[in-house]
Amino acid sequence: MRLKKASPRIKLNTHLILGFPTETEEDFKETLDFISKTDIGGYFLPFSCKKGSKAEEIEPKISDEEISKRKKYAKKFLKKSGYATITTRRVRFIIFEKKVKNVAPVKHVDG
Repeated sequence: MRLKKASPRIKLNTHLILGFPTETEEDFKETLDFISKTDIGGYFLPFSCKKGSKAEEIEPKISDEEISKRKKYAKKFLKKSGYATITTRRVRFIIFEKKVKNVAPVKHVDG
């Protein structure tokens, strides 16, 4: 927030994991609330881990069905909050960016 105050035109982006093990519904909604208050852009990536990794041991897991539900909810929430969103098919993530009047959102390539 101090960066935005010092330089209002600064654009901040982040990567967020959707459905990280132990993430509660409340955690998820707090993340969305933080995004809308700070006007950051970025990526929502669904949680995944490699077999045998430490992440595989973290419990409780969030089901793929719940991750899909949260992804749909996030996309609707972001659009209502004035964000442009792109959902990629290949990697299944959401790119989001705050809409700026009379400025086209940055083009992203799914590749």
